[in-house]
Amino acid sequence: MHLQFLVRGFCFLLPFLVQPSLAVPRLGKSYGSRPVSTVFQLERNNTWFENLAVRSNGNILATRIDSPELWSIVPSGNSSQLGHGSCLFKFPNATSTMGIAEIDHDVFAVLTGNVSLPSIYPTPGSFVVWTVDLTTTVPGVKVLADIAGGQFLDGMTKFGDDLLLISDALKGVIWRLNITTGESSLALSDPSMLPAAHQPVQVGVNGVKVWHNYLYFTSTSQELFARVPLNANATAVGPVEVITSGFAFDDFILTPNGTAYLSTNPENELIQVLPRGRVRLFAGYQFMLSVGGSTAVSVNPEHSMLYVATSGAQFAPVLGRMEPAKIVSIRL
Repeated sequence: MHLQFLVRGFCFLLPFLVQPSLAVPRLGKSYGSRPVSTVFQLERNNTWFENLAVRSNGNILATRIDSPELWSIVPSGNSSQLGHGSCLFKFPNATSTMGIAEIDHDVFAVLTGNVSLPSIYPTPGSFVVWTVDLTTTVPGVKVLADIAGGQFLDGMTKFGDDLLLISDALKGVIWRLNITTGESSLALSDPSMLPAAHQPVQVGVNGVKVWHNYLYFTSTSQELFARVPLNANATAVGPVEVITSGFAFDDFILTPNGTAYLSTNPENELIQVLPRGRVRLFAGYQFMLSVGGSTAVSVNPEHSMLYVATSGAQFAPVLGRMEPAKIVSIRL
């Protein structure tokens, strides 16, 4: 999601309100230029891809905050040719699709709700988690749970065998949802997850991922990337640790070795964070010119290609222009 923050250059100073920190990051400027290819682009402006998941067959699933639709995109396999995409399912009683997470082989949880654009204003209590079963020819879609207390649900990740963890960007908490029973409860809260004061859009905790019994998360308006250790019930068993700060981090992906790739909507850069906390600019100037508002990151099954979704430059026009939302690729 986009917040109209001033870019603070490459100074990653750790905030004093959250301790301890993992590392004092350094930005490797040699990583600022990488080839970027467009995988797929929608046809009109004022569109917004919000979150991504990649199926085992290599097809990309994308949610849209501007429409209650789940899209399927088939990459062409040739960087000089566009892939093709189509709406896989349109959800009822919603205006937006948000988080997505695979909960079983080719079975995905998808989050829907009502979010107004361009203000990015949510309707509290409107958020619903669905399951989408793609193991059959016709997708099987059903409601998993209503999250009645949710104020602005967005990021979502599986934890253990039967739990989903869901970020609430307005309330500044993480929800716990039992996939089997549909029961939900508050799992985590911390000052680092709250929206920062006096910002035009109130977005706190946003992207969430799990690696080695840690929940990693971004807090967009506080400009943090952090982690917290969890027990088997997704309860914190230690303090929040800030990994790096200084950019309006949105969503991200963690590779099997723990390397993170973070989108920075609206700064429009892709940041790499190595497992020990070293920070590098993975894609900068060329990426900025090619991408309008980086919102989400995913990786292909071979872990050789990153996919990045965009918001169509709705709040950070590229060279003064908006464009349709798209998905681009960057080779690892």
